[in-house]
Amino acid sequence: MKLYRATYSLLTRDSRVTVDEQWVFFEAETYSDALEKIPGLLMAMWDCCESQLKVWNLVPDNQLVYLSMDMEIDSLREWRFFEVGYSAGSTVYLDIKRNGWPLFLACLSWLARLNIALVECRSAGGQHE
Repeated sequence: MKLYRATYSLLTRDSRVTVDEQWVFFEAETYSDALEKIPGLLMAMWDCCESQLKVWNLVPDNQLVYLSMDMEIDSLREWRFFEVGYSAGSTVYLDIKRNGWPLFLACLSWLARLNIALVECRSAGGQHE
């Protein structure tokens, strides 16, 4: 199984935003499987219908690494999953205080790796959005 990251928003039935532009990490066999799987996972989690969800920016883990702006050879591969940009000569990472934690719907081994990477990339330097 491959890890994927997507961005999602959740709306109420009258179209008010309740969850705005949050990341979700989950596993699927292929990109096509991921496209089919993510709405069902989020609908089950939030007890909502598909029309209340907006999902975009579905990206597999290897593409997140490939598209990384972090040019440091010694930075961990998983840090790149939490990049939001690049500014003033360093990578900018997700700010969990401002944006909240991403949603991790993955197996325990991925869950551990993602949690460790998120904490480490924030404490090792770089900027935070």
